[in-house]
Amino acid sequence: MSHQGKPLSRRTVDSYNYLLRDHINPTFEETPVSEITLEMVRNWYSNVSRIRTRGRKSKSDARGSEVPTTRARAYEVLRMVLNVAVDDGLIDKNPCRIKGATTVQPAHDATVLLPAEIDALAAAMPQKLSASVLLAAWCGLRPSETFELRRRNLNADCSVLTVAYAVTYRNGEIVIDRPKAGSDGDVVLPDHIRPAIRRQHAGLLVGEAVGRRRSDPRGSRCSVVNTVNLVARTCR
Repeated sequence: MSHQGKPLSRRTVDSYNYLLRDHINPTFEETPVSEITLEMVRNWYSNVSRIRTRGRKSKSDARGSEVPTTRARAYEVLRMVLNVAVDDGLIDKNPCRIKGATTVQPAHDATVLLPAEIDALAAAMPQKLSASVLLAAWCGLRPSETFELRRRNLNADCSVLTVAYAVTYRNGEIVIDRPKAGSDGDVVLPDHIRPAIRRQHAGLLVGEAVGRRRSDPRGSRCSVVNTVNLVARTCR
């Protein structure tokens, strides 16, 4: 359950399980929570970024020695577990007290497209994906949210859309779930993209998603994601 008492999404559960299995349990699984000290947490934190799992791709630098995002998230999960131990009276104080441990510097600066570049990228996409580009650029929707938009999520004149679901590809399966916390609700579309959204809306079958296909021929990732990445790289 989340802090608000709501069930965790599947992708959050998968993420927590991965962090526990590959980065926390190898060090702390056999250690009672009452015996975990600040020094132990510091030693673990300094080494967790260098832990590798065979066959798993990880975000790393050219030397393959650092995974700062994974380390920060693993620390956050460990801190949450020990906070529960404090609440349950098993320990008096949480030993996770490393300042700045969950702060991560972006790996690279974001590339901000000009309006003309957004239009060019949308035009270069297959017809079924052009609306996803416009919605992501002008409405701030995540790709997973644009790919699962359906006719029923748009009002009659395509001026308002409702973000209700998101689609992800996890563990070899396409999973439809609730969007990330705070992302659901109504979004007003800017006037200048409404004609394009209307055109795509008119071409959708009832119940058909705006930009999702089942899987690519290789069976490794959603073909729609591969297409977006390929066209974006070509347009740079």
